[in-house]
Amino acid sequence: RAYSTGPNQYQVFQSFGTPLGYFFRTIARTARIITLSGLTIALVTLGIFEGTHQYVEHISMPRAIAHAAEAVERGEDECGWEEDYLDDASWAARGISGTDSRLSTKARHAVRAAWIAINLGGGLSPTLLSVGAPDGSTEKEVARIRLREAAQSGDMNIDNGLRLAEGYLDVALKEAERQGMRVPDSIALGSMSAQQVSAAVDPTSAALETQLADARVRIGTPQSMSLAIEGYERLFNAFGWLDDEAKRKCGVTTQRMVRLASRIGALYQGLGQRGEAENWYMRGISLIPSTAAGTKEDADVRIEAAAKNGSSSTATPSLTRALVSSLLGLSSLYATPPQGDSSRLEVDRTFRASLEKALGIQTSALRMICFELQRLSMPASSAAQPEGKNIETHPSLALPASPSTSGSAEAAALLAINPLHYRLHPDASASKELYWLWALHHGGQASLHIAETIYAL
Repeated sequence: RAYSTGPNQYQVFQSFGTPLGYFFRTIARTARIITLSGLTIALVTLGIFEGTHQYVEHISMPRAIAHAAEAVERGEDECGWEEDYLDDASWAARGISGTDSRLSTKARHAVRAAWIAINLGGGLSPTLLSVGAPDGSTEKEVARIRLREAAQSGDMNIDNGLRLAEGYLDVALKEAERQGMRVPDSIALGSMSAQQVSAAVDPTSAALETQLADARVRIGTPQSMSLAIEGYERLFNAFGWLDDEAKRKCGVTTQRMVRLASRIGALYQGLGQRGEAENWYMRGISLIPSTAAGTKEDADVRIEAAAKNGSSSTATPSLTRALVSSLLGLSSLYATPPQGDSSRLEVDRTFRASLEKALGIQTSALRMICFELQRLSMPASSAAQPEGKNIETHPSLALPASPSTSGSAEAAALLAINPLHYRLHPDASASKELYWLWALHHGGQASLHIAETIYAL
C-alpha cells in the first residue's frame, strides 16, 4: 500500500522563510550600522569643524590683536608699533576682535578659514594628487604631471595655505559685496561726493581687502603681484576720499598711507615698471606735511622738505619709519640700472644723474636716522653726566639735506658717524628699545647704500 502525506506548511516555511528573514534582518542591521556610523562620523566631523571655527573666532583671533588693541586704546603705543601691527593684522573694523557679525555665515566661515590657512598653513592640496585623468592615466602619473606643471609655473615653492587663503578671502569679499559691504573702485569713486565715499567704504571690507593683497604679495608670482597692486590702489584711492571720522573707523593715518604708497611702488619696481614705481614712491613722500605740492620737476625739493619734516620733533616714530622706508625704496630704484643692465662697468651720463639722485635721497634718509639715534640715545662718553643735561648734536647732522655738488662730502661726513658712539638710555621702554634697534639697522643699511653709490660714481 502506498503511503503519502501532504506537505507540512510549517516545515516549508522553516525551510525557506527562516533564511530569507535572516537575510533581510542582516541587511537591515547592516544598514542601521552604516547609517548610525555615517551620522556619528558626520556629527563628529561637523563638531570638530565648527568647534575649530568657534575657537578661532573667540580665542585665536582676539588673542592675536588683544595686546595691540589695548595698547592703542590706552594711549600706551608711544612708538606706533601696535598701530602698525593692527593695520596689517586686523580682519574686521576696529573694535571687532573676531569676524564681523554683519557678514553672512558663509562669509564668516571663509574669513576664519583664511585666517587658519595663513597662520596655521594649508598642507598639501588634495587636488594635486587627485586621480581620474581623462586619458586613463594612473594616480602616480597624474600627480607627476601636476607637479611638473606647478614647477614650470613657478608655484612649487608657494605655501598652499596662501593659495587657500586667497580663495577664501575672495569668496568672503564677494559675499560681503552682495550685502553692500565693499570698497568702491576708482570708477565708482569718480561719481561720488566725499560724504558718499565715506559712507560707501566699509571698514571690514577694507581690512579683508588688505589681507587679500598681503597674501598675494607673499605668493610672489607676477600675476598675484599685479592683483595685489589692484587691491592696494583701490584702498589708497578710497582712503584718500574719507573724512576724519571715516578715517578713524578704518584706521587710516598718514603713515599708513605712506606705507601703502611705498608698498605699491615696491611692487611696481619688482615688476620692472620703473615709471609707475617712481610715481608711487613720490606720491607717498608727498603725503608728508609740507611736501604735498609740485610735480616730478621739484622732486628734490619735496624730498628735502620730507626729510626735514621727518627729522622734526613733531614727527612720530611710525611716520619716520614709513618715510625712511619710502626714501630707501626710491633710492634703490634710482641706483638700479635701467632694464637690469648691471653688467657694464661704465656709467653713462643719464645713469650718473640717477645715481646722484639716489645719493641725495640716501643721505636724507641717513640724516633722519641719525637724528632719531641722537634723540633716543646718549653718548657713551656722557654716561656719568648729570641727568637732564642736553646732548649736543653731531656736527654732520647740521649739514643741508638737499642734494648738491657737495653731496658726496656730506655723505662721507655722515658715514663717519659711529652709531656705537650712542647708546640707549637705561630707562627706555621696550618699545623705544625696539625703535632704537630699528634705527641702528636701517642706519647701517643706508650707510651701505651710500658707500656703494659713491663707489659707483
